[in-house]
Amino acid sequence: VDHYKEAWPPAIVTSPGIVSALEAELQAKGVRYPREGDLARDAVISSGVPGSVVTVLPGGVDNTAAEAAGFRRAHPAGSIHRLIVVTSSYHLRRAGYAFRRELGRDGVQIIMRPSRYDEAVPGRWWTRRKDIRDMLSELPKFAAYVAGLGE
Repeated sequence: VDHYKEAWPPAIVTSPGIVSALEAELQAKGVRYPREGDLARDAVISSGVPGSVVTVLPGGVDNTAAEAAGFRRAHPAGSIHRLIVVTSSYHLRRAGYAFRRELGRDGVQIIMRPSRYDEAVPGRWWTRRKDIRDMLSELPKFAAYVAGLGE
């Protein structure tokens, strides 16, 4: 939202999040069950961004590589030239790897930005419990991506 208000991107795309079996069943029955992406979209719009420029990727995803693949499916080659990915500090490297792997071959410039509201302290990760957890969580995931695992 901050980047949009500073006139960086012309649009905002949010991740749909995981769609559980229960959610899928409710949706099939016509029950409106707000998904993670719908809640994020509502928050972005409530922050003053026009609804016409905010979309949620279709389907569901449970990892960053699937988000990148979903973005590529929703935005065919040549439809975008630059993408700003905003995520947590510890997630930047893996998210950048996933999006560059998926969209780089189309010549899309990937710009990675940590959230301005991320309280992480990567330079002193060993001093705070949450930073230790985040760092230890990201290491094996990044190794899996480099090994070719993903979506």
